[in-house]
Amino acid sequence: MIPRRITTHVQHALKRQAAVALIGPRQVGKTTLALALAAKQPSIEIKRSLAPVPSKGFYHAREDLKPSQTFIVYAGHDTYPIAKGIDVIGVRALAEKLAALE
Repeated sequence: MIPRRITTHVQHALKRQAAVALIGPRQVGKTTLALALAAKQPSIEIKRSLAPVPSKGFYHAREDLKPSQTFIVYAGHDTYPIAKGIDVIGVRALAEKLAALE
């Protein structure tokens, strides 16, 4: 990826807010930048059940984004792996884990 000045601005914006829109003309590297930044972030899917099952789209997105960590948040309290690199985790445990990343 070609180094861009905007990268630092987007990284700072992501620390302040949950989402950032990348808007610009075609073929300037918006998707490349988004994928590069996503690889440094955890991937999270939220499920309401006590027996969470990730959707097919979850696996496709994970394959595209290549996140640093992957969590499926559920209503329970236990933490356990369901696949290589994918952990099921309760809300409180996830909050503690994410706070430790900062």
